[in-house]
Amino acid sequence: MTRDDLLPVLLKIARDVTDDEQLTFAAETPFAKIEAWDSMNHVHILVGMEDTFRIRFNDAVSLQSVVIVQDLLDIIAGLKGL
Repeated sequence: MTRDDLLPVLLKIARDVTDDEQLTFAAETPFAKIEAWDSMNHVHILVGMEDTFRIRFNDAVSLQSVVIVQDLLDIIAGLKGL
């Protein structure tokens, strides 16, 4: 897996969680602009990412600073060593 593979996988997870196959976003999309990305779906998407990418978000990972999709992709890449 490479950094380029992360966005399509994240998009698939988000589509599965929201049950919305039309959902789309880019790396530079702010999460506030993704209507389906509400607080409950956020939790389910994070769990889906942990399971899919075999990572764990822990206290050392600050999700507070995540504003755009790329921020989250960077955290995943860091945890995966990509």
